[in-house]
Amino acid sequence: MTLTPMADSLAKVLDGRGAGPFLFVGSGFSRRYVGLESWAELLQRFCDGIRDFGYYSTKANGDLPRAASLMAQDFNELWWGDDRFAESREKHKDALRTESSALKLEIATYLTQIDLKQAGTEGLEAELAALKGLHVDGIITTNWDLLLEELFPDYRSFVGQEPLLFANPQSIAEIYKIHGCSSDPESLVLTEQDYSRFRERNPYLAAKLITIFVEHPHSFHRVLDNRPAHSGDYLRYFSVPGARTPGKTTGKPNLRHPSQRQR
Repeated sequence: MTLTPMADSLAKVLDGRGAGPFLFVGSGFSRRYVGLESWAELLQRFCDGIRDFGYYSTKANGDLPRAASLMAQDFNELWWGDDRFAESREKHKDALRTESSALKLEIATYLTQIDLKQAGTEGLEAELAALKGLHVDGIITTNWDLLLEELFPDYRSFVGQEPLLFANPQSIAEIYKIHGCSSDPESLVLTEQDYSRFRERNPYLAAKLITIFVEHPHSFHRVLDNRPAHSGDYLRYFSVPGARTPGKTTGKPNLRHPSQRQR
């Protein structure tokens, strides 16, 4: 296999660093491998029983966090009165804290019910196999679903900003879910109010991320399916220990599994 010029450049960068790389993973990742909806499509899914999503989108002038805030108000009324949510109400009613809690709960429930075992069908099996073999120090993501946890079961997840800032992460074998996770519905950064709170702590989060930037090479993966012919090559490059250049074993420490590295 001949690596592309872009991958060759990546090899030179990584070979010069003692720490393993960090991946930044966005929504296109889950869209590619489990067929997850875009943010707008996900919101639209939960408009059954309230107004059309176009109403909320136009009222918010296309601002999705604002549209989600408007939706959450109407969805809260629906959730507390509609028989479709009777079982969910009985199970979760004491845990809901805000007007947006019902919408977050149902979004989280939907995401946790996705069959991740079926990920990578339709010709993507090889890419999924390469993904599972990635040798990276950590992953930073805005995604809410649990695909990364499925692919990297030995990695520890930090959900939201507070754990990342205050729980003393080690930057080895860790997943940072900075916009929350479906495993904790209240953690989802969804509405206008959520984003306002997120921005208030941006300086602290930025400082933490800068530290990661300085110590680790990093790669951004937002929409891998933009380059389907190359994405598998990049994944295999990270996943094969010692194989940064064809036929050459570098022995660099950042190619080992994070649990085997010395700090």
